Amino acid sequence: MQDVYQKITALLNEVPAKLPDAYDRDWTRCIKSELAELGAERDHIVYANGIEAQQVRGEWVYDVTWAQETPDDSGSNTTKRIVLACECEWARNWGDVWDDFDKLLQARADYRVFITHQFGGQSVDDITDRLIKRVDAYEQTSPGDTYLLAVYDNATQTFSPTLLEVLMPDNLRATRLMI
Repeated sequence: MQDVYQKITALLNEVPAKLPDAYDRDWTRCIKSELAELGAERDHIVYANGIEAQQVRGEWVYDVTWAQETPDDSGSNTTKRIVLACECEWARNWGDVWDDFDKLLQARADYRVFITHQFGGQSVDDITDRLIKRVDAYEQTSPGDTYLLAVYDNATQTFSPTLLEVLMPDNLRATRLMI
């Protein structure tokens, strides 16, 4: 599981170099394209909008979704499971951040990815801690839930990723990923 999160972290840290004069919308488009490629390489159905990639369907629930589908009796496809749910939020206020992050709290997905940035004078650790507290407070958090919390650090100009694993109710383990 951690290998997928490490690949995602590596592709995130390539974005600032690829688009040094861009931010927000352009970075989101690039991140979504990279995640779409990775999902397709892993033979998942990929949902995202605003990108030009082969075999990507329009956005469905999250900014980027990887799914597995299976045909039903009528020949239509049925969603078997959500493999990845990803939200990017570049807002400069907690209300907008929570709107997107709370979608991931509800996600039944193997991988949950939240991408944001420093804002309002908050440190990367402060933002990460607030996200972790949000997961801990959510009553339907289950053992085995994992999150990649990737906060862009304005000082280092890199993403500072934390892998959050729910071991048991009220027992979370946060590990800073190093790539």
